[in-house]
Amino acid sequence: MSRHFPSNDPFTLTITTATLASDVLDSMSNTQAIALHNISTSTGTITVQVSWSATATTTNAFQNLQSPAGTDVTLGSTAAIVITDTPFRRLRLISSTQTEGNLGFRVNRHVFP
Repeated sequence: MSRHFPSNDPFTLTITTATLASDVLDSMSNTQAIALHNISTSTGTITVQVSWSATATTTNAFQNLQSPAGTDVTLGSTAAIVITDTPFRRLRLISSTQTEGNLGFRVNRHVFP
């Protein structure tokens, strides 16, 4: 399921019970930076994945975001990260383990004027 950035930042992105992937954020044009806040206590590793395709629908269309090269960008329990320079078109979060309850992630973005 895809989700457009709403006009009212922040909003919550969710990995639902018994799944590994969150909804997909798309329509990221004009986005300069994204802040992701893990507002849940997660037990698995949460990895940020991105796609350069505006129409990616298959699992293999997403790749782990890395910074520096070779190091996956992950989001710890009750932690926050900021991603700058966002040339990708879509973003989602992947959990290394199935969740027993919904995991919430607050998303804020900074857009170009």
